[in-house]
Amino acid sequence: MNKNYYFPAINSKKTGENIRFLCCEKNISVAQLQEVLFIDSNQAIYSWFNGHTLPSLDSMYALSKLLDVPIEKILVTN
Repeated sequence: MNKNYYFPAINSKKTGENIRFLCCEKNISVAQLQEVLFIDSNQAIYSWFNGHTLPSLDSMYALSKLLDVPIEKILVTN
């Protein structure tokens, strides 16, 4: 393995802010996200927006399709 390899860490706070921004750009509401992603509670989405948690891989993939961006454009690394 390369000694100079940098292991990227996801910045959950900035990723959450980015998810919120991308949703606003596409005029996608929390209620719409909840419906499309089959999420029971809007608190889970607000938890993403605030950087407390990250979406599951399935939800992240669905978000990328919904927002029409690659996952790499949603994630913010340190």
